[in-house]
Amino acid sequence: TSNPTVTLTANNTSPVENSGSITLTATADVAASSAITVNLSYSGTATGSSIDYTPVSSIVIPGGSASQGATLTIDDDALFEGNETIIVDIDNFSGVSAIEGSPNQQTITITDNESPPNVTFELLSGYNPTSENGGVAYISAELDAATGLTTTVPLSFSGTATQGTDYAIGSTNIVIDAGDTKDSISITGIADALIEGDESIIIDMGAPTNGTEDGTQQETLTLTDEDAATVAIADVTQVETNSGSTTFTFTATATTGAGVTIPGGFTVDYATSNGSATAGSDYTSASGTLTFSGSSNEQETFSVTVSGDNTVEADETFTVTLSNIVVGNSEDVTFSDATATGTITNDDQATVTIADITPDENDGTATITLTLDNAVDGGFAVDVSTSDNTATTADSDYTAITNATETFAGSASETETLTITLGGDTKVEADELVDLAMSNLVPVTVDASDIDITDAATVTITNDDQATVTIANESGNEDDGAVTFTATLDVAVDGGFSVNVSTSDGTATTADTDYTSVTNQTLTFSGTASETETFTVTPTSDATIESDETVNISMSGTAASTVSTGDIDVSDLATLTILNDDDISFSVNDPSVTEGDGGTATLQFTVTLSDPAPAGGATVDYSTSDGTASSASDYTAIGTTTLSFSVGETSKTVDVTVSGDETVEADETITLTLTNPTGTDVVIGDPTGSGTITNDDQATVTIANITPNENAGTATITLTVDNAVDGGFAVDVSTADNTATTADSDYTAITNATETFAGSASETETLTITLGGDTKVEADEIVDLAMSNLVPVTVDAGDIDITDAATVTITNDDQATVTIADITPNENAGTATITLTLDNAVDGGFAVDVSTADNTATTADSDYTAITNATETFAGSASETETLTITLGGDTKVEADEIVDLAMSNLVPVTVDAGDIDITDAATVTITNDDQA
Repeated sequence: TSNPTVTLTANNTSPVENSGSITLTATADVAASSAITVNLSYSGTATGSSIDYTPVSSIVIPGGSASQGATLTIDDDALFEGNETIIVDIDNFSGVSAIEGSPNQQTITITDNESPPNVTFELLSGYNPTSENGGVAYISAELDAATGLTTTVPLSFSGTATQGTDYAIGSTNIVIDAGDTKDSISITGIADALIEGDESIIIDMGAPTNGTEDGTQQETLTLTDEDAATVAIADVTQVETNSGSTTFTFTATATTGAGVTIPGGFTVDYATSNGSATAGSDYTSASGTLTFSGSSNEQETFSVTVSGDNTVEADETFTVTLSNIVVGNSEDVTFSDATATGTITNDDQATVTIADITPDENDGTATITLTLDNAVDGGFAVDVSTSDNTATTADSDYTAITNATETFAGSASETETLTITLGGDTKVEADELVDLAMSNLVPVTVDASDIDITDAATVTITNDDQATVTIANESGNEDDGAVTFTATLDVAVDGGFSVNVSTSDGTATTADTDYTSVTNQTLTFSGTASETETFTVTPTSDATIESDETVNISMSGTAASTVSTGDIDVSDLATLTILNDDDISFSVNDPSVTEGDGGTATLQFTVTLSDPAPAGGATVDYSTSDGTASSASDYTAIGTTTLSFSVGETSKTVDVTVSGDETVEADETITLTLTNPTGTDVVIGDPTGSGTITNDDQATVTIANITPNENAGTATITLTVDNAVDGGFAVDVSTADNTATTADSDYTAITNATETFAGSASETETLTITLGGDTKVEADEIVDLAMSNLVPVTVDAGDIDITDAATVTITNDDQATVTIADITPNENAGTATITLTLDNAVDGGFAVDVSTADNTATTADSDYTAITNATETFAGSASETETLTITLGGDTKVEADEIVDLAMSNLVPVTVDAGDIDITDAATVTITNDDQA
């Protein structure tokens, strides 16, 4: 039997999309015994999956039947998409094998039941108008409903703007994709260099594809012109000249920017008007029209005629005004500066001069004259002032003039005067100058720069004073050395001067070596009134007995810094009288000797003649007297005794016996006095000699160390001086912390306690130190003792040694005890606390070990856990307690109460002696039985 042939048919191949469904029928040419499954496939422009239609995947022809139908559902939507097709094919068979017959394919056209969407367009807000200089605007087309097709909206462009020259477009069509409702294109302005005003772009819609124009759609875009021109006129300033006329050329500039033109050009009117200048006399009025062709940055000019004159006057102005712009094609030309000023600059000049004057300084006043050469319109005022040159107000040479105002009416050759006051004096000085200058010019109408006040003048004050230098006569002994002379200036001399002084022989002569000559020694005077300068003339010492002699002194060679030398009189003369003073004189020296510790020493004086003893010899008496030394104990006195010199002898000695001792005392003095000289021209020049007995003894003060108990309350400090000290002395004693401190109240400080010694050998002095007793166990502590501020009554402090120092060792006498308290815990308590107690404070604290030992309780029977050298650390405060724990071994055994022994060992103090802490106490832990049988 052959396979059946199957065909495919549809009851409607052109349904409307809202018609619901169609029937597909599969037909076999013969009925098969079993079911034939006809599998279908789909294609076409319509979309299945319940979008445009709902497909049926297969048709099953039952066995024994020749055909079978199936429903294909057409799905309605609200989307315009045009007519769409469904192509249904027999794909294959399953079940019974079959053969595709004809027709085996059906094409179904679904007729769209929606109308095409309406299309509108608009210029997007914010983009109209837009700039020609690259501005961008957007025109948007919009559908009133989405479609399943692409909609193309054609555009056309017109208006005053030209596409491609004034603007560019993104496209001539707006394309809206299927499913979208809106899209747009851009319109971009193109910059040009023309001032042409705003232009329009008219946009019209053509016939859309897959859409319908909603009425008539049109939009107008304004393209803003960014080019503009401004017109300005420039000021002109020129000199008027002294005669004839001058042309002022004014320039008007149309500023457009580089390369920018104005199509058709434009015109502007101009006219002059008076400022401070007057038309007819200062300038010729002018008016007219300037024509601009419209080229880039164009300039046009016109002229105004100005009249010259010879009058010194203020600069004058007139105004040129632009108006009435008339343009050819646009209104983008405006004024940026419509007025200009013509300034007629004055070129005339006037000069004020001041005449130099030369008054005498004692004239009282002098007249200053100012002269104006040319006329000045309106007149002016000018100030006159003086300033120091070589004349100064500080030296009262004149009275300053400060900004004295002189007023000129303005006539040619006009003069004005003022008076300067001069300061007369007696001071010799050079002719002096005062500077005169003008300032603060105030014209009434003209410009200040047109009047020259730079001229200056001088007042030369002529000197009329005289100064005199005098030298006072002097006298001096020939053996006394240089004699000082004083030269005196009577009145002041400005700038100072110098003058030379010289000697010449009178009755004294340089040939006889009576004096040392002075030749042109220069004396320099600063120039103050009553000033003195000094110089010396030295007589020559000799042994010749002669009459008094004279030396002449004179002045010459005057040299002045500023004044004329003719104004200084140096004609005065002076005389030196050399007084004869020759003789032979006795003198005695000032010896010294060390006294020694015992016996005697010799203090030797030397008596000397200034020259050998003359014919007949010479004698002088001598004797001793107490200075600070006493003849009763320190030396052996000598009564009046004569010392004789033979002819030619010059010196003799006198011995004084000095007694030695061990007393510390000041150096002491003895006086040897010379009297009653005899011999030709023999005198006593130095009548006394002072002999010094030099002390060579030393005393030492010591302080004894002491060791009191701290609770003694006080202790005595002893100072001892070994040797006698003349007049006695005082010395201060002070304490200082060592290991003992006042902060810890170990003692009360001693500060500069003064001990006074009478000065006896082996003398002692004592003072008391107060100790701070306590119950605190501490180490022995030390206080340092030192001496200072030695004050001897008569002797030198260097002869008494107070460098010794000492210590006060404060011995601790306190004891502390550590005890352990007995305790009686129950055996099942688990633990028990052991307490150690310190009765007194211990400086620095300490550590001690605690250990247990079996008594009737044993560790072997687990009655407790042993403690071996458990260290307890005490800070050291009084009544301090420290604790530790013992662990008890509880059980259920009924037994007697049991004992554990407690003891201390291994004491380790921080600072104190271990012997001062008692740790011998012991204790017991009685473990109480708490079991019951």
